[in-house]
Amino acid sequence: MSLLDRYIVKHTLKSVAIAFLILFSLIALIDFFELNRKWGDNDGISTFHILQMTSLKMLSLIEEAIPFVVLFGIIGALYSLNRQSELVIMRASGLSAWRYLRPVFLTAIGLGVFWTSVLNPLASHTMNMHEKQLESLGIRKYNGETVWLREGDYKGQTLIHADYYAPKEQRFDTITITQFSLNADNRPEFKTRYDAKKAYLLPSRHLKLIEVKENSADLRSRNTEYDSLVIPTSLQAEDIKFRSPQLPNFWKLPEQIEQLKLAGFSSTKLNLRWHNLLSLPLMLLAMAFIAACISMRHIRQGGVLRLMVTGITIGFLVFFANSVFSAFGESSTLPISVAVWIVPIMTLFLGATYLSKVEDG
Repeated sequence: MSLLDRYIVKHTLKSVAIAFLILFSLIALIDFFELNRKWGDNDGISTFHILQMTSLKMLSLIEEAIPFVVLFGIIGALYSLNRQSELVIMRASGLSAWRYLRPVFLTAIGLGVFWTSVLNPLASHTMNMHEKQLESLGIRKYNGETVWLREGDYKGQTLIHADYYAPKEQRFDTITITQFSLNADNRPEFKTRYDAKKAYLLPSRHLKLIEVKENSADLRSRNTEYDSLVIPTSLQAEDIKFRSPQLPNFWKLPEQIEQLKLAGFSSTKLNLRWHNLLSLPLMLLAMAFIAACISMRHIRQGGVLRLMVTGITIGFLVFFANSVFSAFGESSTLPISVAVWIVPIMTLFLGATYLSKVEDG
């Protein structure tokens, strides 16, 4: 990497970091006051607890705003270089716009890869810590809720329903387990049903049923009663915290998608999340192109502020269009690959076209 590249990358990262801290502070302040309004009067919940809960949520909250962080940061970096006439000097020395914008584009891609591979798992971990803290403070409880679970593989599927779940004891009350096998046409056929007063999830991935009645498709196994019965399961304790709003992190998404498919559930939401994270470097690159398109005009020519406002407006429109197409993908109106990738690709195409026209005629 040349000295010029290092200088531009350093300048860009500094500007992006400033934009990140400003947006981070604004979101944190708003969330802190909102949590204080909701739970500030609760006994046992201090200002320190609210501050701690806010800090644990912050990476997850700001993740949706990362494109704007990069957009504002790169606009600020290029504006600063433009204001100090450094871009003019680069052009006068014979460098094309593509040459001095290349480190900016590579920085945007690198930030997208870093967020997807490192900060997204960290955000998922801190959000899980946030959920556990809510539970420990008694703000959110998993007890007393009806549980619907489903598991399966290529041989069959199992549907589980319980009236009550106690997470500390890993206990289900009034539980019904219905097992289905898959026939030659891959259609589920009733196999066995267990009705138990209680069930315990064992570390060995088994369910221990208490006071259980078994009914199967075999007429000879109707209304068979047992004091206790142990059956295999693929469930783990973390699978039952179904109320957590946090989606799995980037590295666990493929496994979770496969598990949902095997269990017969729709994996559309997780697939959409997977593609959004995969396309994040491309989306940040698109934002960098938008910032670059409004930096070509020298500050002494005037109209720079108007161009900056235009660029920010275009960034919001791109973000809004991406959200709309993602909604189409989630509702299966469009294929997920089309819904997620079309906006950043089109933005890149239009941005490259504009820069080529300005730079190369």
